[in-house]
Amino acid sequence: MKIIVLHGDNIDSIYQRLGAFKNEAKRRSWEIRYIDFNFNIGEQLMSKSLFTEKVLYILGTPNRLSKKDINWINNNIESISGTLTIYSESLLNKTFLKNISNITKVEEHKIPVLIWKLLESIYPGNTRNCIKLLHLVFENTSPEFIFALISRHLRDLYWSNLEDNKLSLPSWRISKLRTQARKYPKGKLEIIINQLAKTDVKVKTGKDNIKDSLDFMFSTHLE
Repeated sequence: MKIIVLHGDNIDSIYQRLGAFKNEAKRRSWEIRYIDFNFNIGEQLMSKSLFTEKVLYILGTPNRLSKKDINWINNNIESISGTLTIYSESLLNKTFLKNISNITKVEEHKIPVLIWKLLESIYPGNTRNCIKLLHLVFENTSPEFIFALISRHLRDLYWSNLEDNKLSLPSWRISKLRTQARKYPKGKLEIIINQLAKTDVKVKTGKDNIKDSLDFMFSTHLE
């Protein structure tokens, strides 16, 4: 069995790649199976297909794999026909990758530096720089993806300021979020997040477009 790992914070890129794998599997008439953590991992991988010789196995959230699961995969990889694609919506550490033997290919999908600069520029008093970066990012990235990232980032900014925040992020990352969040006057983050929610509805119903909406929002709320 081949093992391919897709990981990183560029979720859009990961799912595009995963979609390409699924399309290729369909073209080759392979069966596609999603691994379910509610059932025995080994049994799912060893279960023979009634219709095709090869299977594309897809496994998400690999951090849920136990040491026992990983050992089983390492010990039985040669006896399984098909390809196991492991994908993670965050970067996997080197230790995890080393623990799985005979990985065929690892693809790291990271958000471009320019997008991180944009996200970190979203705070009151930085309107001009923020809008400049927004326009630059739109040149090479889909508006839908940028909108999703901005929405998630502002949500994280809000959560970071709460004592019982539910962020499963490294401490250094939470510290950076808190520093940025403190640049907002009290209540401003909630107003912007609410505005984003309204924009999302308008865009999905064809009453607005993402580029103009974000441009207007930054111009009016980051003054």
